[in-house]
Amino acid sequence: MAAYRAAFDGVTYAVALWNTPSARTLPPGLLELRRMAVAPDAPHCTASRFLNGMVKRIAVEFPHIERVISYQDMHVHTGTIYRAAGWQVEHVSKPRQRDRSGKRAGTQRMYRWNLNGDEPDAAAKARWGRPVQN
Repeated sequence: MAAYRAAFDGVTYAVALWNTPSARTLPPGLLELRRMAVAPDAPHCTASRFLNGMVKRIAVEFPHIERVISYQDMHVHTGTIYRAAGWQVEHVSKPRQRDRSGKRAGTQRMYRWNLNGDEPDAAAKARWGRPVQN
């Protein structure tokens, strides 16, 4: 639905993709930050400043959006950038066990390998949120 980049002096330091929430049980009027990448050599506070700037743009570009949300893997991250940008924890899921050793149900495809650490798909997730002021 939306893509943004943060650049300084002609160099892109961060990119982000937003979409409708993947959880179908959430109410309408939400936009979910699905992916965000920040370069290791980005200026200090780029991530939280980028979050603030994107929310301001969303308020103008998508006036029907009331809140923004994002999910944090609690096994890998601490939520520092969301806290610094004024977001609040709305929900924390419980860790879960998944058997990903076989093929995906109903297909011949294997599950993806966990590249981001030990069992990131099983780690607890925090949903962060923030209202969008128009």
